[in-house]
Amino acid sequence: MARGERPHRDQCAELPASIVHQSQGGYGVFYAVILLGIVGINLLNLYGIFMSTTSIVTALTALRVGPRVRVLIVTLAATVGTTVGLSASSDFLGNFLNFILLLAYFLIPWTAINLADFYLVRKETYDIPPIFDPAGRYRGVDLRTATAYAVGVATELPFVNSGFYVGPLVAPLGGADISWCIGLVTSAAAYIFLMRQFTRVDDGELVAANPSF
Repeated sequence: MARGERPHRDQCAELPASIVHQSQGGYGVFYAVILLGIVGINLLNLYGIFMSTTSIVTALTALRVGPRVRVLIVTLAATVGTTVGLSASSDFLGNFLNFILLLAYFLIPWTAINLADFYLVRKETYDIPPIFDPAGRYRGVDLRTATAYAVGVATELPFVNSGFYVGPLVAPLGGADISWCIGLVTSAAAYIFLMRQFTRVDDGELVAANPSF
């Protein structure tokens, strides 16, 4: 490879094997380091999945998360993750990149709505206890928020440029993927517009004038 030339993706994939081959017999050390790294990273991944799942479940239901439920959640997560990883191993880097892009397409409108809600709608004012109360004022699904999220994702689609989907407006833009910009703006704008139905009360809290949308 010439100096200054960027390595091809296949060359990057072969780099770890090349390093092990040059270790002059120290294969065991390299394999041990790689194994410990994989175990450590996946323990953090399983912990994140467990915490996210239990936070959602306990917020929406009265289910108590005991040892059996913990083991079940971690086992299911490990099984699904291993299955997906093995099925994508033939082109892992490409599939992983597509997975990250897929997450971004859905997380960007969600992030925009949260920022707009915190800084522009509720002005950094929240009633914390009802957030953890399934019967509190924040219960259920707010159709205005869901609509704004759907608008953000839908307006991203024509500008998506990924390995699994290419939008119709990518070619006129020279192949640029600006879907994240579009989703960021449209979801926030739609949310702010729909949240104008909220009325500010004396204590500064925002309540819905028409909760049924």
